[in-house]
Order: sequence, then structure tokens, then C-alpha cells
Amino acid sequence: MKITTDFNYLDNIPCNTGVNLQILTATQPIRLKTRLIGVDPNMSVILAMSNDQDWLSAKNFIREGQGAVVRLINHDDSEANIVAFRSQIQKIMSICGRWLVLDYPQQLQKVALRNFSRISIHVECAIIDEKSQTELSRGYLHDISINGCAFIGEFIKGCTVEARYQLQVKFAEIQFSMLVPITVKNIQYGDMNTVNKQYGLVFDANNQETQDFIQQVILYHLSN
Repeated sequence: MKITTDFNYLDNIPCNTGVNLQILTATQPIRLKTRLIGVDPNMSVILAMSNDQDWLSAKNFIREGQGAVVRLINHDDSEANIVAFRSQIQKIMSICGRWLVLDYPQQLQKVALRNFSRISIHVECAIIDEKSQTELSRGYLHDISINGCAFIGEFIKGCTVEARYQLQVKFAEIQFSMLVPITVKNIQYGDMNTVNKQYGLVFDANNQETQDFIQQVILYHLSN
């Protein structure tokens, strides 16, 4: 995760870019999907407000001065950067359109998905048998890249290099899960007294499915 104050990138993100908005509350985070209306450099970031059920349920928390976290995925960028920043609601507008005006950020966080560097994360997940769909090992992702990931979890009986499984990540707070096919490329057993083992995995899905999976995992990681 790169922290930067180079705001040219944010200022030039295209309108209608997808946005994951998190409203910060004292009890539980509220996550909403929306789109970018535009950026007024050094002044504000403008998002669309929706009429769907999630937005209606959150209406009592959407008020001026409320803290928020914004995460954007710019698919037009060659590196498919995820950009994240903290802000607060500056104004709610309903004259020209249903717009949420946020304060311009003081710093940005950027993750480039299409490079081959590994991003350190900690996301709970499980290895699933392809045929029986039974859970073989529970653990967590230690890092992730466009090529693959490192899974640390319980010993998988009979597992060998080139074995094929499915990797399942459950996003508990939004009651959603994702499965992606994987192949084991290396196994680090370490000390025999250690319960958890590390498995190096590569993704077997097509490019778009893999990228969608990685984006969701990183966004979930950044929101926790």
C-alpha cells in the first residue's frame, strides 16, 4: 500500500468510476456502492446518492460532518489502481441531483493491481475440495498478487504440488462469499510442531475473474 500526496491521479479519475463508500459510525461500518460524479481539485469529491435499499437503510447516518472512507477502482488505468482515502461529508445536495459532497482528502493510498509485486494482507479464507465442496483447511491469505497468493492454514492431507482446489473468501459483514479455482505451486511445511502450513497458490480463473476476485479481497482487507 503506497501513501501519497500526489493528487493529480485523483483529480483525473473519470466520472462514473465505481466507488465503494464506507460511512464511519461508532457501532458498525456501513458500506455503500456508488459512482463518482466528479472531483473539484483541492475542494471536494462528489459522489452520486442512490435510492436502493442499502442507501435508504443508511440515511440516518448520512449527515454533514460524518466521517467516511472512499475507495475507487480505476479500470481505465493501465495498472488498475485502487485508490483509498479518508474524508468527511461536507454537504448533501438534492437540487441538481442527489449528490454527496465530501471534503478533498489530505492524502491517498494506492494499490496497483496489475503489477506483479505482492501485497501483504490478512483475510480469512478456506481451501475447498473441487468435487465434494467440503472444507479442507481454514486459515488466511498472507499476501496476494495478480499471479497468486500465499495461504497459511491447517495441514491439507494428501496435498501435493500441482493439486487443484478452490479458494473461498467469506465477507462476513456483507454476507457474501467468493470462490476462485487455484493450483498449489509450493508447500512450506516448516517445523513439524507448527499446526499451520504455508501454501503458495496460483489462480486458474480467466483474467477478468481473477482481477474481480483480487479487487474484492483487497477492498475487504482495506475496510477492516
